[in-house]
Amino acid sequence: MIDDINRVIEGEKILLHNPRLNELWYRKQLYKDEKTMEFADACKHEIDNWPPKDESEIKEWYVENNVNMSNFYSYIVEKETRTPIGEVAIYYHTKFNKYMIHIIIEHSHRHKGYGSEAVELLLEYVFKVMNLDAIYEIREPNRVEVKNLFTKFGFETMEDEKELLWLTKREYNAKN
Repeated sequence: MIDDINRVIEGEKILLHNPRLNELWYRKQLYKDEKTMEFADACKHEIDNWPPKDESEIKEWYVENNVNMSNFYSYIVEKETRTPIGEVAIYYHTKFNKYMIHIIIEHSHRHKGYGSEAVELLLEYVFKVMNLDAIYEIREPNRVEVKNLFTKFGFETMEDEKELLWLTKREYNAKN
């Protein structure tokens, strides 16, 4: 449970909470959960290089992904219980030279609408606060549910990069 919910984006059932450095215990726990992370073997991304080797690498990761204003990292927290149930992030992917969305929901909390609400809140943040022109998701064949989630919000497969889904600010604004 997270007692002092700060730096929050509030939704109906969830909060997106930017964790403090001393709250990274949850990320460690999340990445050790074998059921939750079953998909990860086929999709190692820059943001998934966890856990760092030592405290200095943890601090470096924290600054890059939680303090640096060009990236955004947040826990998905169930509002009623104040319990973290996953994570979302926006990060710059150096291989593709694009901003990417990253989402993980704990296995036991999937299919309850938390992922949809988290993506909805994150897209609003991406286009209204970060003011990005487009956002991308890596298309992974073993994550059909994630692809379905993103296509529900208007993401489409890029013609020149079959492994990427994308959504532009213009398309987002037209739908909202």
